[in-house]
Amino acid sequence: MISTTEGMGKVFGIVRKHTGNDSLRTDLSSRTLLVNLLTSENKRFKPDGGMKPEERFSQNFRLTITQRITAEDPIAIPIVSIP
Repeated sequence: MISTTEGMGKVFGIVRKHTGNDSLRTDLSSRTLLVNLLTSENKRFKPDGGMKPEERFSQNFRLTITQRITAEDPIAIPIVSIP
């Protein structure tokens, strides 16, 4: 289920397996996934069958995925203080 951190972690894992992209690793303690799914009624929905995509679905959703990476992570960008 994509609306949970665990579910989205599985999606990241599948994509990582197929692409080989290690930036999608979620098994490191230096990375944290945050998932936020907001749903609402679609006011443009037409139950009798709309012609436009925004008229065909009864719900709207917004899925926000944030991956936090600490300074210890292998893909972290080092930031050096200006002397």
